[in-house]
Amino acid sequence: PTYHPAFDRLTPQILTDILNAGSFPAVSLYVPTVTLGKDKQQNRVRYQNALKKIETELHRRHRFSERIRELLKPAHQFLADTKQWYRPGEALAVFIAPKCFYSLWLPFPTVQRSVLADRFYFKPLLPYLQEAGRFYILSLSRKRASFYQANKLAIQEVTVPKMPRSMAEVTGGIRVEQSIQSHSVSAGGGTVAMFHGQYSLKEDEKEELRAYFRKIDKALRPWLARENAPLILAGVERYLPLYADVSAYRYIVPRVVPGNVDTVSAANLLSLAWAVVEPYFHQESRLARDRFLALRGVERRRTTVNPREAASRAEAGKVDTLILAEGDDDPGSDARLDAAALHTLYHSGRVYLLPPDEMPSPDRVAAILRY
Repeated sequence: PTYHPAFDRLTPQILTDILNAGSFPAVSLYVPTVTLGKDKQQNRVRYQNALKKIETELHRRHRFSERIRELLKPAHQFLADTKQWYRPGEALAVFIAPKCFYSLWLPFPTVQRSVLADRFYFKPLLPYLQEAGRFYILSLSRKRASFYQANKLAIQEVTVPKMPRSMAEVTGGIRVEQSIQSHSVSAGGGTVAMFHGQYSLKEDEKEELRAYFRKIDKALRPWLARENAPLILAGVERYLPLYADVSAYRYIVPRVVPGNVDTVSAANLLSLAWAVVEPYFHQESRLARDRFLALRGVERRRTTVNPREAASRAEAGKVDTLILAEGDDDPGSDARLDAAALHTLYHSGRVYLLPPDEMPSPDRVAAILRY
């Protein structure tokens, strides 16, 4: 089997690659992890226990010990790799099938599960990947630039190749800023410096900032290719319109997180950014539901509530919007809908999870087709 190292980035493309690689028997392991100090050794023990459980289940269902040993060989190699157990993450997801092994350190918690089926089990990942909750944050100042992927519950800083970490990397030095006034507001147990007062950018300062921001935007383009998740800008409010002007990304949210965010914790930054983006997500999900209902009434062929049809159309890139009922976390439920969600996102469509009583139809799925 091919050994694949753990990914730092959770994207629809990566999961679609994993989905396409899987075949029976497909093993999916979800292991909650601890993040502090020596307790991290518990992560290895938890994974080992999950592996033993699935190995017992494999021997119970199949009597080909040599094939089982070959299937789980990379999983045991992963167990023996001591460096893995000190990686950051709230949970570990592992996917094992003939000739493939994938691991993902997740920036959000999951419940423990060991699933043996004819295809991989992705349901715990969908709330993080769905468009109604997934977004990016770009924190900007002269001294520091940081990029994060996030949802309502989790935030993870991303290392972007060739992205300048400060203005000094672009200009060779940092301009001393004029003194400005500040005040603080509480946010999720922390404080954020909010700036105001008499301060304006001179034209040469604007050009320095534009050059800095163009470098950042250029580095982010490969990362944000095929993406349509919202991007929240955070930083001194007078700087941020300059970034929006030079950026090629179409989904920058007009509202920003203003202030000096260099010293704000990731948890507080997430709280501030979610307050900005939450109304956007609520509006988007309502519009998606209303659009489905309108099309269902006048152009029925552009919609479907059939899981099999939704899955096949999504795989062909023909689903524009997919709405699924949340809360069904049974591994035995229709795995085709999990795959449909990944294919929809991979083909730049949108996926929404709604409470069952808010679904636009009694079915577990409602899809708007591109044509």
